[in-house]
Amino acid sequence: RRVHGEAAAAPPEAQAIEPNSAASRPAPFGTAPVQAIAQDSNFVVPASFARFSGELSLKLGATVDRSGYAAFRTRVLRPPLSLEFYDAFTIVYRGDGRTYMVNVQGESVMPEDLYQGFLPTERGRWMKATLPFSALLLTWRGFVQPDQPHLDPRSVVSFGVCLADGAEGPFTLDISKIDAVRLDE
Repeated sequence: RRVHGEAAAAPPEAQAIEPNSAASRPAPFGTAPVQAIAQDSNFVVPASFARFSGELSLKLGATVDRSGYAAFRTRVLRPPLSLEFYDAFTIVYRGDGRTYMVNVQGESVMPEDLYQGFLPTERGRWMKATLPFSALLLTWRGFVQPDQPHLDPRSVVSFGVCLADGAEGPFTLDISKIDAVRLDE
C-alpha cells in the first residue's frame, strides 16, 4: 500500500560548494551536493552531450488529464543492472536555472516506485552533482513515502530525468556524463 502525502518538492536553491568540504558529503532527503565546474581557460566544454528540452505546459484538455511534467528514462533493463560495488551517481550537466529530478527505478512489487534526487541548475553553467544512493527518496506517483528503505543497487531497472516544477515555459538540460561511483569512506 502506498501513501498519498506530500509530493516531492524541490529543495531550496543550491549553491556551488567546495569539493571535500562538509557540504560535499552525502546530503539527506534527496538533495545533491553540487559543484559548479570552473569555466576558466582550463575548462573544456564537453565534446558531446544529450539534450532534454521542450516546452512545459500546465494546460489540460479533452484528452489530457495530467500535465505539468516532462520526463525521459532508459528502457526497462532485463536483467536488472547491478551497481552493487557503487554507492552514488555523479552527473555532469548544464541547465537553465530550473531544478530537475533524477529518477531511479529498482525492482519492486510496486512498479511505480521511484527513488528520486534533485539536480539544481544555474543557467548556462556546467555543474557536477553527486547523488548518493542512500540520499535518494522513495516516492510513489510523486508522493514521498513514510518508510524510506534504501535503493537496492543490485536491481536497477531504469534511470531517467524529470522536470515537474510547476512553471510553464521552455526548458533545456544538457547531460554530458553519468557515472556510478564509489564514495570515499
